[in-house]
Amino acid sequence: MTSCGTSKALDRVIVDFAADGAFKNSSTKTKEHYGIDVCAGTIRNRCLEIAAEITAMKAGEAPVEKQEAIIAQIDGSMVQTVETDPSQPDKRKKKTVSWREMRLSVAFLLGSAAKFYGGGTISGGVAAAGEGLLECVQRVGLGDKTHVYGVSDGAPWIADQFELLFGENHSFLVDLFHLLERLAEAALAFVANKDDVRKWVSKQKYRLKKFGPKGVIKTLATRLEPETIADADAPVRRCHRYLVNRPGQFNYPDAIANERPVGSGAIESGNRSVIQARLKKPGAFWLVRNAELMAGLRICRFNGDWSRYWETKMAA
Repeated sequence: MTSCGTSKALDRVIVDFAADGAFKNSSTKTKEHYGIDVCAGTIRNRCLEIAAEITAMKAGEAPVEKQEAIIAQIDGSMVQTVETDPSQPDKRKKKTVSWREMRLSVAFLLGSAAKFYGGGTISGGVAAAGEGLLECVQRVGLGDKTHVYGVSDGAPWIADQFELLFGENHSFLVDLFHLLERLAEAALAFVANKDDVRKWVSKQKYRLKKFGPKGVIKTLATRLEPETIADADAPVRRCHRYLVNRPGQFNYPDAIANERPVGSGAIESGNRSVIQARLKKPGAFWLVRNAELMAGLRICRFNGDWSRYWETKMAA
């Protein structure tokens, strides 16, 4: 029995429920399916304690066979967090609630349904996000000659992390659909009304996929707003600068020719299933440390390390 009065077998049950649902609901399910009363507070405490063990657990071993190419993506998901005033005996008083970005990474082989996740961090900044990226790429089979193809939104820190971690053995592609959103903002400088925006953006999308960004950059250059106009009111200039300042990051023809993704749908789906499905339930807010622990627990499950953890724990 643990200090909370639960056995290892019961721990597995309550953490299994709590990894997917609210602690109160996990208490109800434990009673319904096993006839055991465990209060939500106990479930919360044991879940976070075990999540801490899982987070500290050595990641599963990388495959011996190293891969020729790996697809990798990073994205952020907003999680509601809370900070309490340590001077207050009642932690419910003077608490500050805010939305913070939790960064998640995914890596996979082209054509494979198997995906490995890393990160799930709020604290630690971009360096922690980079560590999560490296970890999941290693799980897929990173070798000295592996080429890593990154696809994410155009946040400069993401491209910087790919460059820092993989150097010459990487290519980075800005998610096409993020770029199209910027083009849609610029479209009204080229069309007469909003009804024609979609057609104009579709035309630019075709050009980008077929020929790359050069022609689109030239088109935008014909309608750049005067420098006297504030940047916030100059969507064409912003989009033009976005393209020009990211050379080599819009090679969609090459990605398409080699059947690689031009969008970051894999990590956006991962954000929904790994992070948001548990951490963004209605009314939920988290201490940053607890949010990261819960993310680590869910990453463990999605990466297939759940059984390995419990086999080790039961044998101890």
